[in-house]
Amino acid sequence: MAAQLLDALALFVAFLAGGAHAWVPVRLAAAGSGSERARWARSALPFVLTLALVTLVRARLHPVPFLGAGLLPLGPSPVTTAALVGLGTLILVDLFVALFHAKLEPAGWRVLAAVGGLALVAWSAFEEAARIGSGPAVSLADYLTATALRSVLAIAAGLLVFSRPSPALARFAGVAAAIATAGLWLLTPTIVRSTLAAGGDPLTLAAGGVLVATSPFVPERFRRLAAVFGFVLLALFLARAGAASDQIGLAGRVPPPLP
Repeated sequence: MAAQLLDALALFVAFLAGGAHAWVPVRLAAAGSGSERARWARSALPFVLTLALVTLVRARLHPVPFLGAGLLPLGPSPVTTAALVGLGTLILVDLFVALFHAKLEPAGWRVLAAVGGLALVAWSAFEEAARIGSGPAVSLADYLTATALRSVLAIAAGLLVFSRPSPALARFAGVAAAIATAGLWLLTPTIVRSTLAAGGDPLTLAAGGVLVATSPFVPERFRRLAAVFGFVLLALFLARAGAASDQIGLAGRVPPPLP
């Protein structure tokens, strides 16, 4: 269970860090004040470094999903290479922003958003491969679709947690997150879904999706908190799904419900 909590923490940090880097520069390009840009310049790099640290600890203490998916050792996997290049690029970009944010024009912020979006997709592909781990194989189409849905969830996290969007945009993000949540469940192999259902994990997924989807409709002072709790539950479900997939792959049979 401790390994699953560590995985969930890493996934939650990835939602926030990846989504923020894809969305916040878009908002700052459109209507960001000098103080908002300075605040992002101070917080962007710590987000990425936190993600890197949590992932390193996760790979050290719980390497099974990474080994099962061929993500470790680092050399052979193009997915790992793309994720590391994306992470390294974000670190360099965030250093640049910390030094020169006051001089950046809107076009520069939009370029940063594009870089953040590409890094997010690369990291989502990495996390989805780790979720599959040693478990049942999936088609390339399903893998790419799940990667895209993870990216949608992360962008929704960046929008709902790190900004105050218009009601229409917030509702759109909530609906997109709900659709992505349902899609990830449907793309999970049947044998893994059966294991998760036996452990009651669909309730975790449903609760997370509902919290995120309805967060734009709750009183304003609770909106961000509702979204955060929703993404915590979604990260926990994805960690459990990865554990179930590995358990099935390593055992070669349908395992009992997860502890």
